[in-house]
Amino acid sequence: VDDDLYNEAIYIIAEIMRQDPAAKSGLKLDLAVAIGLTFSSEVPSLAYKTAIDGIARYHNFSRWADEGLFMEPFYTLNTWLMRYVVGSWATDEEMVWARDIIKTEYPDYNNPDKIDSVTYKMVKYTSVNDEGVRISDKNFYHGLPVTLAVLHKYGAVCGGISKFGVAMGQSFGIPGLPVGQPGHC
Repeated sequence: VDDDLYNEAIYIIAEIMRQDPAAKSGLKLDLAVAIGLTFSSEVPSLAYKTAIDGIARYHNFSRWADEGLFMEPFYTLNTWLMRYVVGSWATDEEMVWARDIIKTEYPDYNNPDKIDSVTYKMVKYTSVNDEGVRISDKNFYHGLPVTLAVLHKYGAVCGGISKFGVAMGQSFGIPGLPVGQPGHC
């Protein structure tokens, strides 16, 4: 918990339990605690630069878990590792997009051993877009929010590709966290 925000974490966990009595045990308790710990500090959407609602994320993840939409490792994660799934910078809508596109266009990658490799098929490594605009220019993505779908369409370099790959895994319940490196963007 960043900056000793334990009261915020406890509030979020208690509110989730108030809204969903099933959050008092099992996977849903692990999910509630992971959400509380993660969202005690603001978790921003990478694309929209706005805070992601942790309680709404709990309800979506809870529903998705009930529907069996995550890959098997998710259901056995401990709370600590689950934080690296629920703390995704992708919006819930982007996660739905990720699962849909894998199922419809990249079905060979719809398993935990291959999901990490799909990034290389889906995101072109490019520092210049089709109009000749460099990636360091704010107009590279034509002023669009840099969603997973936009990264898929226009490409990226190191950081964008890394963030895309992590978010794709998180969309299927695989923990991940992009790590920056000096000299990379």
